[in-house]
Amino acid sequence: MPVPLHAKQHTEVDRYEEPGRLRVEEGKAVLVNQADWEQRLADAWASIDQLSEEQLLALIERLAAELPTDSGVGLFERAAAQDSTGHADLAVPLYRQALQQG
Repeated sequence: MPVPLHAKQHTEVDRYEEPGRLRVEEGKAVLVNQADWEQRLADAWASIDQLSEEQLLALIERLAAELPTDSGVGLFERAAAQDSTGHADLAVPLYRQALQQG
């Protein structure tokens, strides 16, 4: 069940290790599991042909932001989004960081 956020607006929500993470949905923090996140990621990539470059980058950024800041997976997904939109110059450093994070 969704948990209301504090009265003040947050730009970030505390990240938690598995079994769940928090994401913001309609102004409420929602605890999600890895399978849910992976499905939303797969849905995002499946919609690549229907999204503008800016929409895809924003969508992947929002999903990656749900992970810890040092997550190799989040860095990789950000890199892939840049790569897929023709920005290899921005993708390469992110791919390198992702590899360093494992």
